[in-house]
Amino acid sequence: FTGNLYGVTVFGGFGNLIQGNNATGNFAGDISIGISSGNRVVDNTIRGSQWGLTLRDGAVGTIVARNVIANHTSRGIFLWNSPSAGNLFFDNRIEFNQYDANTEGVIIQNSTLNRFYHNNIENNAIQVFGTSPTDIGSNSWDNATGSALKADPKIMFVDSNSNGAWDNNETVVYDKDNDGIYNSSDIVIASANRLAPPSGTLLRSDPRIEFVDPNNDNKWERGEPVVFDSDNNNVFDASETAISAVGGNYWSSYAGLDNGSHGFTGDGIGDTMIPTPCSTAGRPCSVAGAAGVDWYPLMVRWTLHGLNVTLSAKPLGGYPPLQVSLSGSAIGGLLPYSYSWSFGDGSISSQQNATHTYSIKGVYIATLRVIDASTVSGSNEISITVLAPVGSLNLRVLDTNLHPIPQANVTLTRTPLGQQKLSSLTNSLGTAGLTGLRAGDYTVQASSPGYETAMKNVAVVVGQTTNDQLVLAKVPPANSFPWALAGAAIATAIGALLLSVVVFKRRRKLDKASSHSTH
Repeated sequence: FTGNLYGVTVFGGFGNLIQGNNATGNFAGDISIGISSGNRVVDNTIRGSQWGLTLRDGAVGTIVARNVIANHTSRGIFLWNSPSAGNLFFDNRIEFNQYDANTEGVIIQNSTLNRFYHNNIENNAIQVFGTSPTDIGSNSWDNATGSALKADPKIMFVDSNSNGAWDNNETVVYDKDNDGIYNSSDIVIASANRLAPPSGTLLRSDPRIEFVDPNNDNKWERGEPVVFDSDNNNVFDASETAISAVGGNYWSSYAGLDNGSHGFTGDGIGDTMIPTPCSTAGRPCSVAGAAGVDWYPLMVRWTLHGLNVTLSAKPLGGYPPLQVSLSGSAIGGLLPYSYSWSFGDGSISSQQNATHTYSIKGVYIATLRVIDASTVSGSNEISITVLAPVGSLNLRVLDTNLHPIPQANVTLTRTPLGQQKLSSLTNSLGTAGLTGLRAGDYTVQASSPGYETAMKNVAVVVGQTTNDQLVLAKVPPANSFPWALAGAAIATAIGALLLSVVVFKRRRKLDKASSHSTH
């Protein structure tokens, strides 16, 4: 896709796959997605245009992975006007977007709840910029912040300074036999310079050492993030110390040290000059925002490693209850593999191929994690879009000559429980459209100046559009003579007169008869 206004444009719909393309040198932008959910943009080269990848106007639940996004004149990634977007960016190279001093690698404008991790963000004139403070603070720049935390009593630490509390650089282990003593069968979760303690070392617990439980099995497993929940609120907040399996992004501009002052020496995560690239408020990340972005910067460029996990789902979207069949596979490592699905709604499965039913509207990211016999792991994600269980109504309003009546008011006067009573005006074709309606029975009313109001009952069905019409009769002019009423009054008067004549004649006959009998 080259030499076009846009290389690839998606507007509406869900579950599209944009994969393995070379979108290069398009005038306005290479890939643009708007008002769409659950798309995947993976393994593409997106290079040398004005804008690289744009997610705008309600582009939500997009997975952006393993792309090269480089050499753009204005911005590499533009997130625009998508509150609560929930887009996921990982394993991308966002680099050399440096046409002039104002070229951004990533720019965010009114787009929140996105997550960036394990990306290489290098040599951009401005690495990341948010047009408002919330654009920086309302997005995550690692793989774990914002996650709920759980305790596992087998996660313990070596209390090297005997103060009864965990401190930076103190070794954390998984005490498999729960005997409070480290031995060679226990797992070293984290330590300074990756050194194991001597066998027989006493272990202690600190309730603030907790873990992220993506498969919801209430026990820590290798590869699951372990953190120090300093405020003990059971949520991993940005700036809290990461102990293991937490990582942000690689930034070519980062000049800090991995010295253990915010975790462990030699764990590959920067500990000073954080968050990066804005350890102080304001530019280059925003005009006047607080310090922010990545609290866990990678010291070296991120490279893909471990297992290569692939997955698929069918269907990728629909109405609830939505039953989805998911399948996964892995390449590399040592057999056998173990599989762990997290469906994004709190449900899990340990099957390689699973079936799951989604009951509530939303965009869900399903994750498959695979672990081989040597405990090497890999993972991949896919988006599932569950649409609202609604339908639509198109009502056409006509006069008695079947001509459309524009600007007629169409109102729902009776609705199913929980449905708002909406209204709309008809267009030049006399049609009003009402969308997002709960399934059920409705009464719809149409009115317009100069016409008599009319109404009718209609039914709305999930996933369908009900088409119907109402015919309005004109209201008689106020100064016209009511001939119909006058005719009825005249007829009544004539009837009364005739009756009077008959009665009069009968009385005269009776009077004459009475007179003859007297004589």
